[in-house]
Amino acid sequence: MSKEEPLRLETDRCRLRPVGAGDLDDVYRVFASNPSFLTLREDIAAAPGGYDPVAVRQYWELADLDPDRHLLLAADRETGTTVGLVDFVDRSPADGLPWIGLVMVHRSHQRRGIGSEIVRAMMAHLASMGNPGVRMAVIEGNQPGLGFARSVGFQGYGGAEASTPGASRRVVLMELPLPLSPPES
Repeated sequence: MSKEEPLRLETDRCRLRPVGAGDLDDVYRVFASNPSFLTLREDIAAAPGGYDPVAVRQYWELADLDPDRHLLLAADRETGTTVGLVDFVDRSPADGLPWIGLVMVHRSHQRRGIGSEIVRAMMAHLASMGNPGVRMAVIEGNQPGLGFARSVGFQGYGGAEASTPGASRRVVLMELPLPLSPPES
């Protein structure tokens, strides 16, 4: 899926579409509603304990430069309210598989199954494109992230060192086999 054909997915409760420049305040609010994430990803913070709208813009701009990377906004189907976001690549140059880089739900919408719904929609989309599986790396010690990944069916298969700007972290490598579907025509 190229960025020339914007990826749009739907779940029972959400519509997912590419993040645009006009969505950055909403993206910022999703990040800001999850302050504990700052301890894991300092690259989106202005200073310890706070998110930086400029860093959020840079995060989006970097994602937008990569034709295989998708930063999608999840909005409530009925109200249009932003409820979360997801960041993934269609194909990693390392192994040719899709990788989920981030699934984040606004704090006020957590624990309602929205994150699981978003991941299931992504899995169906990726399976329809003929992908045999999807992978993700969860920062070691991120118990909510590890719990979420396991709850949607991901299993650990190893570990590695991963670098983000300003830090190197140990990550748990996880994968989820996908049921093979014929590619979309």
